[in-house]
Amino acid sequence: MRWVNHLATLIKNGEFTLTHQGIAFDEDGNLIDGQHRLHAIIKAGIAVKMEVSSGWPRSNILAIDVGKKRNFDDRARFLGRDERKTDLAIAKILKYGPVNGTIKLSPDMEFNLIDEYRPGIDFASSLGGGHKKYYVIPVQAIVARASYTQDKARLAEFVKTLITGQMGKLGDQPAIKLRESIIAYRAAKKQLVRNQDFYQKCESALRAFIQERPITKLYPAESELFKIPGEM
Repeated sequence: MRWVNHLATLIKNGEFTLTHQGIAFDEDGNLIDGQHRLHAIIKAGIAVKMEVSSGWPRSNILAIDVGKKRNFDDRARFLGRDERKTDLAIAKILKYGPVNGTIKLSPDMEFNLIDEYRPGIDFASSLGGGHKKYYVIPVQAIVARASYTQDKARLAEFVKTLITGQMGKLGDQPAIKLRESIIAYRAAKKQLVRNQDFYQKCESALRAFIQERPITKLYPAESELFKIPGEM
């Protein structure tokens, strides 16, 4: 039903795309492909144009929907775009917050979302040099968010300190605290990408780092600390 609900939302929003894929009936009139699309039409209560074919051998059902689905990277390559699924993960956090596992978007919506936050994503992605052990996706998202309002040179110093574990001055210590927190979360086998507590601690660490304020303990931020211009 999750996929049916997603398709129904696309139909209601006028975002359902007509393609060569439609509904199919076998030689006895049994529906063998298109069940989700038809249920979505019923749920939306809106008619859509769709390809229809009939007369297929019943055995064809064994060959339907058994191929490997295209992932985000595949779709980006087909469109001649250089985005990665990491960019989409960052964009989702920027839009919906760290707990966005249930947010499902159409391919068009995915690329539109990345385009909406392109400046921040590009800046965050330019740092770290592929070091993902500590420069994890939630941190990248917060750096992307902060880049709209904070000093970018200081943000680059934050990422460098986080990755290397080496402080240039005492005011860099919050990045070390965050690094220690990442190690502790992993030792406890806690996920980082969809963890609200970890996200809020990342924000607190970055704010203290920007302020060059050493901290004794990393506390979660109680509200969004780096609002993007235009956000409520």
